[in-house]
Amino acid sequence: MFPAARPPSWISAPASPFRLCCCLVLPGQAGSAARYGTPSLSGSPRACRDVEVQQDSVPDELIENMDKKETWDRFYTENNNNPKFKNFEWFFGFSSVKEYILPLVQTTCNTNIPLQVLDIGCGTSALGPCIYAHSQCAVNVTCADISPVAVRLMREHVENTLPQPCNPSSTLIFREMDCTQLEGHFGARSLGLIVDKGTTDALLRSKTGQAKAGQIVKQCLKVLRSTGSLLQFSDEDPDARLLWLEKEVGASEVAAEVGIWEVGELRGVNYFCYHVTPSLGQHRH
Repeated sequence: MFPAARPPSWISAPASPFRLCCCLVLPGQAGSAARYGTPSLSGSPRACRDVEVQQDSVPDELIENMDKKETWDRFYTENNNNPKFKNFEWFFGFSSVKEYILPLVQTTCNTNIPLQVLDIGCGTSALGPCIYAHSQCAVNVTCADISPVAVRLMREHVENTLPQPCNPSSTLIFREMDCTQLEGHFGARSLGLIVDKGTTDALLRSKTGQAKAGQIVKQCLKVLRSTGSLLQFSDEDPDARLLWLEKEVGASEVAAEVGIWEVGELRGVNYFCYHVTPSLGQHRH
């Protein structure tokens, strides 16, 4: 059993041109049902406790158009008619994956300079605010989404609910952004961690989003530091996702290594964390 407090060590597979690792992370003291159910962070800041995990069936019309800004504007408008705001979480909440995120933040950060963290396709998730609240080292967290409705809702929400961060130097901002154009917003090799919880899945399953999903991977590699990481949390089977990542990384200007951790099962669905890191050589051209 790997310690719950940190991601497992890599296990190399020499037959692959990338460092491919299949590591099982077992639950610690809690059983899988408790661990991957609705998060309950006892003693955690309020912004990270009031999380509603919604796993309702998604209409076909939404699936086919998940690459379009208008789809998400309508989605978040319709799902926030209730006067009491609730975060909408795809797959699961922060407590289910914090042992993957926080140790990476801790090992990547520089004590003198805040670590730049990006949550792409943040929607109205509490993931970014929870990283901001729980990180022991200083972080500048940017929560980015193509939907101005989602960005507005989160800005309004955190005005009254944002907790004090563990590190007083940490910052949190929400920005409307097309994540296929990250170079227009961030400098080359400037980000320490990029988190993608369901965004790539949404693009890959839409009618015309596959090219955008590949562009996001390439853009992430351009703005990641040499010691940085892209984490993709997904329910896509490794047989499909690893081949796709290998293809997109192979077409990128920045060489990278790809790994996988098995997160666990929720309501009969297996979830995975795909870990993409720039290689030492980095640029191919």
